[in-house]
Amino acid sequence: MALVALVIGTSVAAASTERVTASLVLTSAIAWAFVPLIQLGTGLWLIRGAATGRRTHALEAYFDTHRPWSLFILAFHAAILVWPSSRGFALMFVPAAVVPIALTALALTRLCREVLGASAGAARRMVVMHQLMTCAVAGAYAAWASAYLPRLVGLVR
Repeated sequence: MALVALVIGTSVAAASTERVTASLVLTSAIAWAFVPLIQLGTGLWLIRGAATGRRTHALEAYFDTHRPWSLFILAFHAAILVWPSSRGFALMFVPAAVVPIALTALALTRLCREVLGASAGAARRMVVMHQLMTCAVAGAYAAWASAYLPRLVGLVR
C-alpha cells in the first residue's frame, strides 16, 4: 500500500507542480491516501475466499498486481516532466493505458488461479467483478468530486 501511495504522490506532484520533491510527494500521498485504502477494500473483496492462513500472502500478491499501473503512471508523468511540450497533447497518451489494463487483468487472473485456487472460469468472473467494482468506485468518486449530479439537475431545471 505504501508503494501505491508513493506512486500516486509522485504523479500528483509531477502533474500539479511540474516538480517532484520529498515534501510534495509526501503531502500528495497523504492527500490521496484514500486510493490505496479503496484498493485494499477491493482486494479484501477479491481474496475473501482465501484460507485464513493465506490471506496475508494473497493480499500481498494482490498489491503486486499494481506494478503495470505504477510503471505506466510514473512513465506518463516522467515524460511530461522531461518533455514539457508534451503537456499540450498528453491526453493522446491515454489510449496507451490499455497495456496496464490488460496486464493487470492477466495478473489478477493469475492471482485467482495460483493463489486463491480458482478455476479458469471462476477466476475470469472474479476479475470481471473486481474490475467492475473498481470502475464503479472510481466513477462514483469522479461524479462526487465533479458534482455531476447537481450539474445534471441544474440542466433539467
